[in-house]
Amino acid sequence: MTRAELARELCVTEDTLGRWHRQRKGPSSVKAGRRVLYRRSSVLAWIDAQEQDPSPDTKRPVRSRGRR
Repeated sequence: MTRAELARELCVTEDTLGRWHRQRKGPSSVKAGRRVLYRRSSVLAWIDAQEQDPSPDTKRPVRSRGRR
C-alpha cells in the first residue's frame, strides 16, 4: 500500500508517516525506487504493537456526580 493509502486508513497526514519513518516510529516500509510502500501485514502488526492495556496505576479515579 502506498503512503497516501496508509495515511487515509490511519487518518494521519502523509507528512506524519514520513516523520514516523525518519524517526523509525511507524510501521515497517519497503522502498521501491522513489516510492515508499507498506505491507498490509506489517501495518497490522505495528497497529497490534501500539495497543496498550491501562495499568491499575494509570486508571483515572471514578468521580461522583453529586455534591458532597
